[in-house]
Amino acid sequence: MEQTTIQHQPSNTATSTALPQVAAYSPLVIHRHSPLVTFLLYLWVLPATLFGLVVVGLTAVTGGSVQCYAGAIEAWSGIAVWIFKYITRPGCAMTLGHVIIGLDEYSICRYRQHEHVHIEQYERWGPLFVPLYVASSLLAWVEGKNIYHDNVFEQEAYRRCH
Repeated sequence: MEQTTIQHQPSNTATSTALPQVAAYSPLVIHRHSPLVTFLLYLWVLPATLFGLVVVGLTAVTGGSVQCYAGAIEAWSGIAVWIFKYITRPGCAMTLGHVIIGLDEYSICRYRQHEHVHIEQYERWGPLFVPLYVASSLLAWVEGKNIYHDNVFEQEAYRRCH
């Protein structure tokens, strides 16, 4: 398996020139697989990605932005603002298969590495990832812990990125 380092290059949107430099703009290291393994991983994660693509479509038709970056489709603004305000609050980025949805371009850039850890988790667990993620949050809640910060998948992402 080969590793590739990718530097962030903001899109040509009006907001990209106003983005502050933050630590998360450090190079993103992704692991390259053979074309066959890559295809199989995308297929394994496809159910979640299809749901994410619906959100991408809705984001695009509501004035949001979409780009492909480091093997993921990223979408922000548009309906994503409503999603983060009313459905996932608090929050500003989330991963659905090979799709990253963000509140705005800043959030996409700021949390890209963290969200790519979730992509790797989707690739490891496939269709089991969402039920396992929910189960980890429920277990934390039953134990009187924080459903986000004590979720084992979030702990891994924070441990590897922050």
